[in-house]
Amino acid sequence: MKVFFTRIVLSVAACCMIMSNGAYAATIYSNDFEGTGGTVPSEWTSEDSPGSVLTIVNDDGTPAANINTGDTLSIAASSKEGTFGAITNTSFVNVGDVIELSFDIRMTTLPNNANGIRFGIHDSSGKGFRVGMGTGTSSGGIALVAENGTSPDILFGGAGTRDVLRSGSVGTGAGGIPDSAPYNFQLRLTRTFDGTDGVLVELLRDGVPAVDPPSVTQTASAVVPLLTSFDNITFSTGATNVALIDNISVTYTEVPEPASALLMCVGVMIAGASVRRRR
Repeated sequence: MKVFFTRIVLSVAACCMIMSNGAYAATIYSNDFEGTGGTVPSEWTSEDSPGSVLTIVNDDGTPAANINTGDTLSIAASSKEGTFGAITNTSFVNVGDVIELSFDIRMTTLPNNANGIRFGIHDSSGKGFRVGMGTGTSSGGIALVAENGTSPDILFGGAGTRDVLRSGSVGTGAGGIPDSAPYNFQLRLTRTFDGTDGVLVELLRDGVPAVDPPSVTQTASAVVPLLTSFDNITFSTGATNVALIDNISVTYTEVPEPASALLMCVGVMIAGASVRRRR
């Protein structure tokens, strides 16, 4: 009997491990812009002509504050248009699923601008989440916006229909881009349900929340539907700002729905009981 109960305890422990560690992560897109031969990858395009000037630029060497990982994607938006990078179409499946955009950035031309850099995760129609971030002495302001794509607002000056989830001062958050040093940003989207379907939006700079409070939640509104499917990452710089982007990755972490995880647990416990009966 003691052995039997020991097996039951082990089976329950295994179930707990399945429930807590059942999530799996996949890389949807990754690019460090090495080995391109100086050619901008074909998945990267400008919104309009003449559009953002896209080139491959090496950012090693002096000063030491460069990104220093080799080649980068340079975005110089003299006409304020947006830049799109196509990724595999990715949609939320279950509550708890996470889609995350991560990249390194360095501004080489840095006028004080309340919207010096914008970036986000969108679908091909322009629906998605966008960060509007100040640069230079204006780096203390950050906006997190949900856009419905009726008039793409990734470009500067666009008047697309949108819900502003948060704007203004970053509070005690890490903030935007105050200088020409390299920074890493993570835009993390998590599917939620708290009585209402939603998407939790978090922004981190160098692993630290960029804004305070550290997250906001988007829910469907009369202006913007719930945003759950994405196939583009987007960047746009101010009229005279130049940004170097590198080490871009988009990951998707899927959490099994509770019913599936429960079936796995039942299977483990049945297997444990079967061993007991055979003995």
